[in-house]
Amino acid sequence: MENSYGKSVVKRSEGFYNVSLYAAKQMLESGDFFVLDVRPHSLFTDSHIKGAVNISVIELPDKIDEIPVNSKILLYCQFDIMSRSAAKKLVKAGFIEVYNIIGGFGAWCRAGYDYVSDI
Repeated sequence: MENSYGKSVVKRSEGFYNVSLYAAKQMLESGDFFVLDVRPHSLFTDSHIKGAVNISVIELPDKIDEIPVNSKILLYCQFDIMSRSAAKKLVKAGFIEVYNIIGGFGAWCRAGYDYVSDI
């Protein structure tokens, strides 16, 4: 993939991209991405990346129409497991630019990146 993120973005055979924390931060700062948190709602209300929309991986099939059709999607879960499953569902539904944050929200927080917290 031609991009300004170099090897920080790797396309997987399932059709979505895995992105490093640094690349994800750059993507978020660009403002060009629909940020999707696929964790359970209770975790989202405790803390999340600013600007993220919460649709849990379980709800995704029923709420996929809430995601803008031609958007670039940057998604995450807590540890990068559920988000890979969600990424596959999004690709199967026809979304082309789907980016999964490696390490998930846990890694995002450990890296010291900004997030919203209600705790």
